[in-house]
Amino acid sequence: MLKSIKVFSTAGIILILLVLVSLACNLPVDMLRLYADVDNPEDDAEDIHEVVAEYDATLVSSEGEVTGLPFEGWTKWVCKDIDGEINFYKKNAELAPETYIINKADLDLTLEIKKSTSRVDLNFLRIDYLLNMEVDEGWLNLEGDAIEHWNNAKWSGTGWAEISPPTVDDRSISGVFDVTTNMQGTYPSTLSQEYVSKHNFFILFPPENYNIAYFCDVGANPVPDGWEKLTGENFRDFCPYYYYECAFTKP
Repeated sequence: MLKSIKVFSTAGIILILLVLVSLACNLPVDMLRLYADVDNPEDDAEDIHEVVAEYDATLVSSEGEVTGLPFEGWTKWVCKDIDGEINFYKKNAELAPETYIINKADLDLTLEIKKSTSRVDLNFLRIDYLLNMEVDEGWLNLEGDAIEHWNNAKWSGTGWAEISPPTVDDRSISGVFDVTTNMQGTYPSTLSQEYVSKHNFFILFPPENYNIAYFCDVGANPVPDGWEKLTGENFRDFCPYYYYECAFTKP
């Protein structure tokens, strides 16, 4: 009777721990060992690693530690502009500080793995892009020695894409999203227009660290050959256009 109770208790604890793993906890194998069968340590060790190995959402190091949850359930990365679109406008301002003044420069770029609402067995990677800019542009006179007029330009762009998510075996993915931009200006005449632009991109989720993702936006340019074989060490040098680094966060 006591043996049956012990077996049930151990199985129940392991089940609870697996639930904790599914909630994105970094769960070391040592936690499972708290409930080890001291009478049969070899059998217990085998059971522990079998449980961990059969759970697809875990990454297990060579030492047998659970190091993270790669791409199951809800996961989200927030991207930081390292050498991206905002940085591009800031460089323009540095080249002509008297005639190009940035009043607002906000860009939100996120990657999020979500569960499909139409098929419960299908996940997708959702990419959301939001840009808000406002600049004052000085127009020089014919002699080029004084500002004659100012144009206040404002534009905002939104875009998104839903594509197949990365997997444990394939962490390099590419795709395209359309950005709808609304622009307003004040000189040489008041104007308001809307246009759509394509953004081709490729992403790397390094196998050694799921907490970071590297994102390259090449705009309307084609994705360069060889992007599938990149690593975290050479990704930035390979990205020819807008480069971002995305950090894992709890959604």
